[in-house]
Amino acid sequence: MIPLVGVSLKLTDKQVDKMLRAHGFSTKDVFYSPIQSWIMVLIMLASAAYPLMIYAGWYSLLLVPYAIASYFLNARNSNSFAIEDEKFIVVNGNFPFRKLLVFEKNEIKNILIDTKKIRWQSLMIMIGGNYVKIETNSSTTMFYCVGLDLDAYDENWTEKTIDDLHHYLKQKEFPVEFRIED
Repeated sequence: MIPLVGVSLKLTDKQVDKMLRAHGFSTKDVFYSPIQSWIMVLIMLASAAYPLMIYAGWYSLLLVPYAIASYFLNARNSNSFAIEDEKFIVVNGNFPFRKLLVFEKNEIKNILIDTKKIRWQSLMIMIGGNYVKIETNSSTTMFYCVGLDLDAYDENWTEKTIDDLHHYLKQKEFPVEFRIED
């Protein structure tokens, strides 16, 4: 992650809120993994590389397919989470990966919160490799949440962090396991 010392951005995702409301859920307890963090990093890098792009001329157009591929990878891996009553909700509001999945608390055997190095992570400007693996009675599914990072005091992209998700799940008595090391 690119450090922004002393900066707390409190990014949210309006598409996630919109999808939750459309399905009758509140947007109170949402843990965002916003694509905006990727967009901000891409803009910062493009600004810094602008003189090189001018020098490269038409060759700088090769960055367009790279930016598109990077967007698709980041959009697929930016899943947000919401908790309402006895439900754990996974939401991805990014085109073309839009989805909303609801897991009932009594169906969940375990929720594992961990991190893993993703191939080409740095090359594709991915912020991190955090994921949430949900094991139910019938399946196990893993959801990356690359924009939802560890608590860094007041220097986070989002208001609620992956640590907050862990503590909130524990408080709501969901079966949760946290394996991320600082």
